[in-house]
Amino acid sequence: MKKKGLFGVFSVIFLSMILKIWWINNIPLSPLYDFETFYRVAVNLFNGEGFTLDGYPWAFQSYGYPLFLSLFFRLVNNSSIFTAKVFNVICSTLTLPFIYLIFNKVFKNKKVVWFSFILFAFIPNNLIYINVLGSEILSVLLLSVIICMNLYVTEKNRIGNFVIQGILVGLLSLVKPFFMAYPIVLIFIYLLKEKKLVPVLKIGISLIVGFLIIIIPSTIKNYMAFGKAFPISYNGGYTLYINNNSENIRGTWMNAFVIPASDEFKRELADVGFIYDVDHQTEKTQNLRNAYSGDIFKKEAIKWIVSHPGEFIALGCLRVVNVFFDGASDVKLWGFENLEQMTVMQNRWFKVFMGFANAIVYVISASFIFVLLLNIKNIFLKKTDISVLLTVWSMLFFYAVYFVVEGQARYNFPTIFFMIICFGWLMEKVIGKKEE
Repeated sequence: MKKKGLFGVFSVIFLSMILKIWWINNIPLSPLYDFETFYRVAVNLFNGEGFTLDGYPWAFQSYGYPLFLSLFFRLVNNSSIFTAKVFNVICSTLTLPFIYLIFNKVFKNKKVVWFSFILFAFIPNNLIYINVLGSEILSVLLLSVIICMNLYVTEKNRIGNFVIQGILVGLLSLVKPFFMAYPIVLIFIYLLKEKKLVPVLKIGISLIVGFLIIIIPSTIKNYMAFGKAFPISYNGGYTLYINNNSENIRGTWMNAFVIPASDEFKRELADVGFIYDVDHQTEKTQNLRNAYSGDIFKKEAIKWIVSHPGEFIALGCLRVVNVFFDGASDVKLWGFENLEQMTVMQNRWFKVFMGFANAIVYVISASFIFVLLLNIKNIFLKKTDISVLLTVWSMLFFYAVYFVVEGQARYNFPTIFFMIICFGWLMEKVIGKKEE
């Protein structure tokens, strides 16, 4: 890279970091719901209390973010909320060099590289999630490293590269458990690309070995804590149930107790210590502490899906719309507090900010649909560039996950750089791919 280009990259990274530091210092935001839980577990880990919440073993949600956050707390010997936000700033800053390397590889036109890089560095979603103590920022860091490694893999370092990728996918799964299926996506992509069994087997074995290095100890940890073997968290069955039933009309989270249930189903839950007809707070407390009800919820959810295929498809489509075509509603929902206390002038500027944020998400989300339609045949061909295969099949993976489980705009965050890639490809079709 030329010195001018290197200076430009560092300038964007530095300005983005300064803006994010200003943001966490000037935009107040307290952790709520899952974000508060993650923070409290991280503090307990920092204090030597293990993976606990209110004195009980905890694995209801994925524990990767609290684990990494607690390690940072130990490094700086401080566990304040502000310190947690600084951790997010660091993760976001570390992500940017990998994003630049990805964009520099997938785009031919340097103007598109720089436009896309600057857009990602300053997109409003990246700003607000710095303040939110959730898994979003960390997951994008890990995912961007994995994608970068795929784009720059060589024949000489292939096996080692994929073992490390497997380890990273394992760590990413600790942060967001649905990534446990991502090795299958990568193996499928290389099967399309290689069209030969032996090289793909080597890749697959390398990925799985690295992946199991992380997942096996995680499963052992959970078995020792709960007397039950599960890889990461035990909320999958409950989540599947509350999102797939005849009462869910929004495709989002809801309380289980409002869903009519059979006496037999309630008795099964009661046998493992979960009482069905309770208030919201009691249900939440039971979920956090009960590692055995998930399998029962999962069985009931699958039974409903099989017997209501039309409703399931409608809910799945609604969830995809919620994630990818609801603009930046998550920016307003999770990124700000006390909005009702804004002055008239602040309210005006906030609406301008939200209009800008919404427009970006709508445009880049639509870009993926166009890229998919333009490449619908190519994504099954060996000659197709690896960057197209990685982008399109990764996006289809996200679509499939959100089709089945919960859908809200917050879940589009790990896909933002993929969607920006799609927008950049459309730009190159308009302005050309000429190197500049």
